[in-house]
Order: sequence, then structure tokens, then C-alpha cells
Amino acid sequence: CGDFVQGGVVGSVSFGEHIVGIMNQVGYDVVALGNHEFDFGASQLFRLTDLLDASVVCANFRNLRTGELVFPDYRMVRYGEVDIAYVGLITPETATMVAPATFWDEDGNPLYDFMLHEFYQQTQSCVDHARASGADYVVLLTHLGDSEEYGACSSTGLAKATNGVDVVLDGHAHSTISCMVEENKDGEEVL
Repeated sequence: CGDFVQGGVVGSVSFGEHIVGIMNQVGYDVVALGNHEFDFGASQLFRLTDLLDASVVCANFRNLRTGELVFPDYRMVRYGEVDIAYVGLITPETATMVAPATFWDEDGNPLYDFMLHEFYQQTQSCVDHARASGADYVVLLTHLGDSEEYGACSSTGLAKATNGVDVVLDGHAHSTISCMVEENKDGEEVL
């Protein structure tokens, strides 16, 4: 759920490369981005994700020149007879948490955005698409934080504002939640 390249000397001295090597040995299937994936710049982020064996998903990181998502919004993984869609989301506040030059060209034009004003609609669209594609379950891999203190888009707020989501796994807040259930916009439980 993001921030996989930072957190210690091993990540810092290798600009995240050693961490990606460890992750490849562990065998992750799917990862979401966190704000710290941008600490070494966008070009290093793309280098690291090219080295990573796991699929990177992010439904709200958009290239403004093309209008397309930089990474796929979700990945479907089959476990026996069950299809689970993993949808990735990163805090839109990443744009202000990281050095601004990461997201701007040399002329001061924005290259990327995190879809702050479309965040809930974008998420719902991705969930709907995953369900229409046959997902038995939808899991959001988020890097948002679990309360409004983390900005306009929190994992709990996202669970409440959408439907069709079964589970929300969240990073960013560095808090431990043993079990929390929220009601989605249709009154159904989301773990």
C-alpha cells in the first residue's frame, strides 16, 4: 500500500533499488504507490517500477499530456475459482508533499496530476469496470490515511462514498487497525 522504497538506509542509499530487489524475492503480486515513491524523482520511480516484478496499480495518477493513467487502474488476480480486482489509489496530496519539480516540466507546466477533484468518481468508475470485467471481490490498495486529517480523501471516506468495494487496505497513516467496518453509500459493510 505504498511507500515501499523508503523507510531506512537500504532504500535511501540505493534510491529504492535494493528494496525492489527484496520485494522481487518476496514475490508481491500487486502494489500501490505512495508519496515516497516520488522522493527520488519521477524518472527514478519509472526505473524502479520497471525493475519491479509486481504489477503497479494506480487509478488516480494521470499524465496530463496524454490524459491517460500512468499505470493501470487495477489488476485482476485469480485464486482458484475466485477473481479479485486490486485497485490502486494514492493520496492526491502527493502533488504538494513531494518536490514540485517532480511534476512540472522545465517551463513550469504540470506533467501529472492525482485527480483530486475527480477522486471519488474516478474510484467508482474503476470499481464498476472491475465488477463488469468479472471481479468477485474488489480490494482497494490505498495510500490515503484513515482519517480526514490526511486530507480530503481518506480511506474511510472512500469506503463511505463508493459502492462495490469489499475491502480497503490502507497505508500512509502508520496506524494499526485490527478491524474496522464502514458502511458504503448503499449501507453495505466494507472491511
